[in-house]
Amino acid sequence: MLYVAWADGDLTGKEIRAHLDAGKQVRKLGLVWEDRLAFQLDEHLVTRRLRFKEFIDDELERMESEDEAALFDAEFAIMTGELRRLIARLIDAFGGEA
Repeated sequence: MLYVAWADGDLTGKEIRAHLDAGKQVRKLGLVWEDRLAFQLDEHLVTRRLRFKEFIDDELERMESEDEAALFDAEFAIMTGELRRLIARLIDAFGGEA
């Protein structure tokens, strides 16, 4: 089995189209969404290696709170909101729900 790794390139270019036309399939796709979340999408559309970017720290600094429980709740709410937006966008990108 032959694997091709493609990093930091245009996925709409002629080289990618040639690979797809030759019958190659995407098995893993690393993505950064809105410069807020980095993740890997596999061939079954499973999201893996989810990493939140630094924006969460910026949001939490604005709170100026010393209460660790409140900061944890805020961080969890921010992450949940971002995941909700990402999931909705992925569902839309792949044709909606059945």
